[in-house]
Amino acid sequence: PSLRWAYQSQHPGLDFSMAHRNEGLLKQGATASFKKTGTTIAGMIFKDGVILCADKRSTMGTIVAEKSCMKLHTMGPNIIVAGAGTAADNDHVNRMIEANL
Repeated sequence: PSLRWAYQSQHPGLDFSMAHRNEGLLKQGATASFKKTGTTIAGMIFKDGVILCADKRSTMGTIVAEKSCMKLHTMGPNIIVAGAGTAADNDHVNRMIEANL
């Protein structure tokens, strides 16, 4: 079995079906192209804690609408919300969470 299979079997919530499809297409001679359309939020869990990181760009399609958008919001001493999508929706949900903590 491949390393990816081993990883996926340990983390069954992840779906690698598109990666398998893309590998097959590349083997058939397809070229890979992409368009930058969004921003990034990532999280990692490790033995002693969690790391969350995010860029600060807010986009509208392929246009950068805001270059200093905060996407990580502290709700409590051990709760941090990472917001992606429509900023107004994120702000509303964050306020609802804060009010109920």
